[in-house]
Amino acid sequence: MRKSYFMNTKRLFIICFSLLSVKASCQTPLTASYYLNNREISKTAKDFYNNKFSESDDKKTLSIIDSLKTRNSLTRPFYIYLVSRMMRKSDGALSEVLGIACKNFIESHPDYAFDFLFSASRMTNQGFIDSWAESVAGEFQIDCEGKEKNA
Repeated sequence: MRKSYFMNTKRLFIICFSLLSVKASCQTPLTASYYLNNREISKTAKDFYNNKFSESDDKKTLSIIDSLKTRNSLTRPFYIYLVSRMMRKSDGALSEVLGIACKNFIESHPDYAFDFLFSASRMTNQGFIDSWAESVAGEFQIDCEGKEKNA
C-alpha cells in the first residue's frame, strides 16, 4: 500500500509539474557567468558551484538551501539550480533538510519552482524535475503516513 501510494503521489506531482509548465513564457535563468559575477550571490554559493566543497548537512550547505527564500528574483534561479544539483547527490540528514525546504518552497512559491524547472535554460534538465517531484512527494508521504485514506 505504502509503495503504491508513494508512486501515485510522485506521478501526481510530475503530472502537475507538466501541466503547469504549459505557461506561455517561463522566466529563464540567466547564464552561470552572470550569477558568478553578481555581487549579490554569496561566496559560499559560488564556491559550491565551482566544486570547492561538496554538499553536506553543514552550515555552508544549509545557507545555500536557506537562500531559496531570497526575495531577489534575479538571483533566486541560481539558488534553485544549486539546490537542484544537491538533491541529485544527497542522502541521510541532508536529504531530509532538502525535502522539507523543497516542499516548503513548492507550497509557498510554486511559480518560482515551475518557472525554473520548465525553462529552456541549459541550467535545467529533466533530472531536476524528477528530483523535485520525488523529494516533495516523499515529504507528503511522510506527512500522510498512517493517514493515507484521509490524505
